[in-house]
Order: sequence, then structure tokens, then C-alpha cells
Amino acid sequence: MKHWTKLFCAVLTVSLLLLTLLVPASAATFENEEEVFEYLTTEMNLNNAAACGVMANIDQESGFRPTAGTWSSYGLCQWSGTRADALRSYCSRNGYNVDTVQGQMHFLQYDLEHDDTTGTLNYLRSVPNTDQGAYDAAYYFCYNFERPSNKASRSAYRGDLARNTYWPEYGGRAPKQAETLVPDANGNWYAYLGDTFLSDYIGFITNAAGTWRVEYGKVIFGITSVLNGIAKGIDGWWYVENGKINYNFTGIRANQAGSWRIEKGKVNFRCNEVVWDGAEWRYCRNGKVDYNYSGVAPNAAGWWRMENGKVNFGYNGLAPNDAGWWYLKNGKVDFGFTGLCTNFAGTWYVRDGKVRFDRSGTYRINGRTVQLSGGKVVG
Repeated sequence: MKHWTKLFCAVLTVSLLLLTLLVPASAATFENEEEVFEYLTTEMNLNNAAACGVMANIDQESGFRPTAGTWSSYGLCQWSGTRADALRSYCSRNGYNVDTVQGQMHFLQYDLEHDDTTGTLNYLRSVPNTDQGAYDAAYYFCYNFERPSNKASRSAYRGDLARNTYWPEYGGRAPKQAETLVPDANGNWYAYLGDTFLSDYIGFITNAAGTWRVEYGKVIFGITSVLNGIAKGIDGWWYVENGKINYNFTGIRANQAGSWRIEKGKVNFRCNEVVWDGAEWRYCRNGKVDYNYSGVAPNAAGWWRMENGKVNFGYNGLAPNDAGWWYLKNGKVDFGFTGLCTNFAGTWYVRDGKVRFDRSGTYRINGRTVQLSGGKVVG
């Protein structure tokens, strides 16, 4: 009896574990499906039938999982080869996470608008908002954009899936209302959702003229700062200039919390390098200028001596960072230097620009025989 009791408990435990693992994945997939539909109908302005056609294809390509596939064939639409490279490059350039629905849907829109030569987007915009329109959209998207093997039969299957599964679920949905900006006679802009004034709204709203900072329902045209919020579906910190996000700006801008590295209008919190602030070369740590940092820090042009967050181009000698001690000439690490260098603590053996603390013994260096102990000349 004890044996069977233990076996029953073990089976129950495994079953509960599997249930726990499966339910969140299913819920996440449903949320992704909803997010895809919303993006297609609001951001891309497709009718419900066209959206159902695209969704039937995403269903078959990835099951609405943005991390589906491998490095070479990846994402919601299983972009492969150079298209997968283009997906990652686009997301990196524009500050999107490549592993998210939002990042990949932005790329899908860009791909259809700029790089696709099959006329797929124009076709999607032309289908009637009917069950037949859903079938036609799915067929065309599969046959011309996805182009799988056996594409005729697969296109027909996805057409049926759009017409018989997705259209009954999504075909009758009313378009989601979006926040709008309404001007008054005095030139002020106010935020509305339908006929409701959004008196408590603080954040960003996009219209044809750009993306604007709204505080308590009113656009603040006079504000210039770095502000946080969701803009075009992406959460971040943004550089606002005269009330509007400046997506063209790259550089350093400040708010009450410090000075930040902005890239195409958005703070890049992953920036850990030397950047130009308009007057000086500064060290940026996790997107924020560190005015107190002294050490050696990199950028694309090399490794540099930083003093109080600023490059000292006049520095010659040895300086440390977390990776070791380095030989610098005119403020820059000279990775081509091999020889001896002296500082306040003694004379040290440098190889390829780095002090070699791991060297002990007798060495012949630049025509000179020296005794080293932990990289230091002792005789």
C-alpha cells in the first residue's frame, strides 16, 4: 500500500508540474495573438480580414512565439538567412528587443513597406472585410511573402484557417480606440479617448505631426528634457524637444537625474563607452554620463584615459581599469607597445599594451636583460 501511495503522489506531483508549465505558455501565446491582431489593425491600419490572414500564417510559422526557431530561421514569421539578419539589425538600430512581439511586428511593417517587392501590403489593404477576404489575405501572404515549400497547398490550408478559425473570432471586433489629440482655438492640444477628455493622462501620444508629451491631458509644447513613458508601443526614456520626441537626435542630454546617452531619440541604457557630448569626450556607464569615473574606457576608436569622466588626451604612461593596467600614449592605449614602462611604483614589463603581472624570471626585453617578479623589474 505504501508503495502505491508513493507512486500516486509522484504521478500527481509530475502532473501538477506539467500543468503549471503548460498553462503560462498557453496564456502567453493567447496574449501574443491578441497583441499581433491589435498591431495589425491599429498600427498598420489593416481591416480585420487582412489581419486574420496574416495571423493564420503566423500561427503556422511560429505559433505566435517570437522566440520560435533557430538563429538562422527565427521569430513570428520565421525570417531566415539574410532576412533574419535584417530583423536583428533593424531591432538593434531602432531600440527594439528582437525577442518580443512588438519588435518583430515593427520589423514586419518595415519589411512590407520598404523591402518587399511582392505587393503583399497593397494586396492586404485591398481585400474586403469578409470571410473570403480573410481567406484571400492568408493565401496571398503565404504564397508571395512566406513562400514555404509546397506553397500552393500550404497557402490553401492557411486560407481555410483564416476563414474558419480566425475570422469567426476576430472578424466582428470593433477597432480599438486610440488616444487622439484635439486642438482648441488657442493652439492648445488636448488628449481624448473617443469623447472622453483624459484629464489624468501623463505620457506620450502620437499623431501625424509626431509623438508628443502629454501631462494631465494637455500637450506641453514648452518642455525640453529626457522623459520616460511608452511611445509608439515601446517603453523607454525619450529626448523631448519643445514637447515632441526628436527621433533624429543622437548625443547627450540631461534631466534632473543626470546626463544620458540618446540614440535616435531614446536613452540607450546599454551604452558603456566613451561618447561625445558636444564639447568633450565623456564616459557613459549604463547610458548615464559618469562625471566621477577615472580609469581606462573604450569606444570604437580605441581605449582612452578618463579623468573625472573626461578623456585626458595629454596622458602618457600606465593606467588601470577592471581588466588590468595599460600603457597609454596621448591618452590612448597603445596595443602595439611592448617594452618597459616606469610609474610611481616601479618599472614594469608591458606586452601588447598591457602590464604582464604574470611574468617572473629572466627576460630579454628590447636588448636589455632584466629580472622580473610579478611583471615588475627587480634586477
